[in-house]
Amino acid sequence: MHQILTPTLVICAAILALPQAAAQSSFTIIATGNSSDANSDGTAICGNDSQGAFLWTSSGGYQPLGQQSAVGVSEDGSTVLGQMNDPTTGDNVAGLWTAPTGWVNLGSFGGGCGSDVANPYDLAGDGNAAVGLGWQGCTGIAFRWTVGGGIMQIPHLGTGSARASAISDDGAWIGGWDAATNGSRRAALWDSNLTEQLILVSGSNPNGAGEINGLSSDGAFAVGSEGSGAFIWNQTTGATNLGQIPGGGTFDNTLLMCVDQAGQIAGGTFGFGPFGGAIIWTPTHGYRFLADVLTGLGIDVSAWEPAIVTAISDDGKTLIGHARAAGSFSTSVFVAVLDGNSVGTDYCNSAVANSSGSSGSMSAAGSSLASANNLELQASDLPPGKFAFFLNSASPGFIPNPGGSQGHLCLTGAIGRHNAQIGMVDPAGVFAISLDLTSLPRPTGNVSVLPGETWFFQCWYRDSNPGTTSNFTNGLEILFQ
Repeated sequence: MHQILTPTLVICAAILALPQAAAQSSFTIIATGNSSDANSDGTAICGNDSQGAFLWTSSGGYQPLGQQSAVGVSEDGSTVLGQMNDPTTGDNVAGLWTAPTGWVNLGSFGGGCGSDVANPYDLAGDGNAAVGLGWQGCTGIAFRWTVGGGIMQIPHLGTGSARASAISDDGAWIGGWDAATNGSRRAALWDSNLTEQLILVSGSNPNGAGEINGLSSDGAFAVGSEGSGAFIWNQTTGATNLGQIPGGGTFDNTLLMCVDQAGQIAGGTFGFGPFGGAIIWTPTHGYRFLADVLTGLGIDVSAWEPAIVTAISDDGKTLIGHARAAGSFSTSVFVAVLDGNSVGTDYCNSAVANSSGSSGSMSAAGSSLASANNLELQASDLPPGKFAFFLNSASPGFIPNPGGSQGHLCLTGAIGRHNAQIGMVDPAGVFAISLDLTSLPRPTGNVSVLPGETWFFQCWYRDSNPGTTSNFTNGLEILFQ
């Protein structure tokens, strides 16, 4: 679910969608310092600033926690994982904070590398499991800590150091790295049985390479880095090497730190050290700077330089990170809402021009995550004041001028009609509806959309061109997760 970016102690988390389906695009500063982790609805965020660890909640605001840094927060916001100084030994150890207990040392393997005994990296959603890096001498030990079980070494394939950097929200998946005999890091993933697999990123290294930086909340997707580039991995197709952002320099790194539950948007940073710029990646657009995306959505971010995305909601619409005040290195935590994430893939791009002089076009915004049930269909460039409705099918097709229509039907087989949401095109030529993915209209009755299913959509509308007729937009294909 989360990940820490060394050496600046930055955590990546996958958080659930905020309960605001009709949210407007926004960029909001909520606290000073660096962001680290967030709970599932963004009402609890932790990080570090000049005084040490902090916890911010929507109900209580800013709360300083002392110690060195906070790297993970539980789902209910009551538990924080962080780096603390043991009051007895003076060593740097992994600690857990709650209001009743304060900071509690999670234990060690009986050794240390200098003053470092154990370094925390991530916390599961229930706060009952944590992962990180312990030390025996200066050999790094990937660890998992659990309530009742304490700290334990995670078995790994290599003979050198290893680190557990990220854990899924349910604690079932752990990502990190396992060092090869030459000391290079190899991206590694452990399942619920702590069975390890090395993630092959590029064919030039059959033993694996890189490291996993973050996991989706269910562990189905992972993002990481290899050399100066990044990769995305999923349980079905394996790893895809995304390389470096175009135009990157020799000393610049492209790092992806977090990913939504559908694997459709990932976030991170690009650049060198403190000069990094926040980026997002999508299959459609590749890499983009967050500042450019926000500007394109009409958000003025000229007073800020977004530095890194450290958290992405499960539906991909809400991002948390930190930004530099323009012209300085002073950082503050931001929450950005992107109300413009496109979903789906265009097909059947043969729409016929209508009386507006344009061809009707179709798009979708929201999430392709079926369980999120947050998806809007929109048709644009339609003749204002005309009736319209959407169609769906499990199969694409191409039927020219059905029923004397001026346009072409891009669906075949059993076709569902969204008759309950028939409406009128607005003066801007737009017609949109919100889908209920638990009740998609079909000829034989409504059905629920399930993960793994592909559905095809199209909009039909009335027109006068010059006599009474009808027309269609292009088709839109959506693979649901």
